[in-house]
Amino acid sequence: MRTYLKSLTPLWLYPAISLVVTAFAFLAVQAVMRAIVICRSFIFCQGHICRPSHLAYDSAGFALLSAALAQAQYLLASSLVLSLKDRVSAFSVLFFSASVSGLFFSRIAAGSNFGLSRLCGLLVTAACLLGGLTALFQKESENPMSGLKFNPFRYPKKIN
Repeated sequence: MRTYLKSLTPLWLYPAISLVVTAFAFLAVQAVMRAIVICRSFIFCQGHICRPSHLAYDSAGFALLSAALAQAQYLLASSLVLSLKDRVSAFSVLFFSASVSGLFFSRIAAGSNFGLSRLCGLLVTAACLLGGLTALFQKESENPMSGLKFNPFRYPKKIN
């Protein structure tokens, strides 16, 4: 039973890390967008808080979020590919994780400034799939995680 649970580690650990990365990226993008609004207010509005249009605010926020999530998913999926040699199972874990991240983002974005679009979860899902599929179909020699000793998706071998 223990070896079976160890074999399932990438199946539950990857979506969990992906959700944490999505939440941190969401908070970081909100902080960056807030800082941009404040800096813009001091430069162009003589100290008064003047908000940009919702379209500009959402577009810039989603662009930053998509870039951050695609890069994070690329690095996570590069680690996943090293431990799962079967591409079908790696793709299924990646697709499930991207779908769950999109649904999770739709829920946390509902009460924020980014919740204007009902389809905002699809953008997050697309960004996660873009980064993950890039790592999934790259050559073994191009994997940026191949030289690292720490891989969260691989258990050390049992020492007798």
